[in-house]
Amino acid sequence: MQEAINVIHHTMHKSLLDDLSLYLKLNGNQNKFCIYSDYCLDDVKKPNKVASFTIAPMGTALPEATEEITIALPKDIKKSKMISGKGVDLLVNKSFFHINFIIKDTSGILYSENKTSQKVILEALDETINMISSWIDNQPEGAGKFKEQIKKFKQWQCELKKKSININLTRNILLISMLAAYIAFLLTKYAKAEDIIWFSDRDKIVDSYNRIAYEIFDICHFGFCDQLGATEPYSNIGIPSPDITSGALWFDHLIRIPDYLAGTLASWDISNNEVERIKHDEILKKVFAENDFCGVIDLAIGQDDCKCSHHKVFTTKVS
Repeated sequence: MQEAINVIHHTMHKSLLDDLSLYLKLNGNQNKFCIYSDYCLDDVKKPNKVASFTIAPMGTALPEATEEITIALPKDIKKSKMISGKGVDLLVNKSFFHINFIIKDTSGILYSENKTSQKVILEALDETINMISSWIDNQPEGAGKFKEQIKKFKQWQCELKKKSININLTRNILLISMLAAYIAFLLTKYAKAEDIIWFSDRDKIVDSYNRIAYEIFDICHFGFCDQLGATEPYSNIGIPSPDITSGALWFDHLIRIPDYLAGTLASWDISNNEVERIKHDEILKKVFAENDFCGVIDLAIGQDDCKCSHHKVFTTKVS
């Protein structure tokens, strides 16, 4: 996974960092940010596997912003026949910076020529637990948090020792947590963010194994900051409460922002540059092709190497 981060870091600095720097300059009075994310990784009917992340100032998650977002995007994209002008305007609002990954390959995650994927992840968790244990001595003020993390990783380890281990889910958990953590690192390094909260769509990736994805996110963010040159103090990392009100998470409307991005990219027939629905065509043209604050990155984590490149979106046609 470290090789994957290195190639993503190289691509980001070569292709998208100037746009991100402009975004941060326009939002220079902000020091608290959110990351909203949604994914389409397991729909075999879709041409692409996609993970979409939206960076936004913390104020966009406050109650007073709820009405504007829900009017612009009242439903998830799969339940909407079209996208309104207000919906497009919201997605291209300069308060948002979108980073989308088209996932070409994940076979290299947990791959070893001489070990099973199960053995690779179990050994990695041993190393993680040992690392966190050392932090208890070095950072006694965080002992309570570290002990809770160790407990969760040991519980996950027990689950992964079973014959029924879901390797694909495990890969997705590691991938999404890593990508979210890298984006949080960018905000720590370049925005000097004081606080960062990750709001993720509800699915198995973040809900499984006692929400272990959020612990991986926290640890990876610290590791990336340490390895890739962020200046201390690092951003405080937070996650939203899982409390459910009236059958829905209180932040469902926020996740609709990356939902429209992921749903569109997942439905895009890249080889023919076609989409089946007008709503996807509108979003690709106006939100992706005509918006400097919306980047697309192809990512392949293969068994032999990792490849990453900036994917330019051009005008599409409706089939």
